[in-house]
Amino acid sequence: MRTHGDQLICSHCPAKFSDRWALTEHEARHSNPLMCNVCGKKYTSRIGLSRHLRDHASSRPIECDICHQRFNDNAHFEGHRNSKHLNYKPFKCTVCSKAFAYRQSMARHVKECQGNKSYICMECNAVFNSKRSLDQHHSGKHEQKEHTCMCGKSFRWVRSFTRHSKICKTK
Repeated sequence: MRTHGDQLICSHCPAKFSDRWALTEHEARHSNPLMCNVCGKKYTSRIGLSRHLRDHASSRPIECDICHQRFNDNAHFEGHRNSKHLNYKPFKCTVCSKAFAYRQSMARHVKECQGNKSYICMECNAVFNSKRSLDQHHSGKHEQKEHTCMCGKSFRWVRSFTRHSKICKTK
């Protein structure tokens, strides 16, 4: 644990907390993450896990009239329709004007775009506006994980692998 002014900083990542209980709870998740008992997905917060569990429990009442995929709420349906069927990005960042199909993606981006660069990579000193950006950087640049397609191509970045998978002829 390190301190920054009156804030406590996690010893594993740049997350900051105002009270010791929240820091202790957070640090425990680095070594013992919360896991979904249905699909095994791991979470570092109880709220993240509970949101995820709602997906398993829900009847998903909203159905896409084009592809028939089902959704729990209008926000997810709206984003799906905008990105998958309409190629429509109505949500724009007020800082840099980047456009998004999902309102939630735009909101997350705005926080990162406006944020002060306080997340530092401990391995190469690169600086980021959010923990999410730092984590993506770290897994892509410093971890040896590779995502391999059935065609034999390997990717260090999940995003590159996903993009390739959509166009790869080998299924």
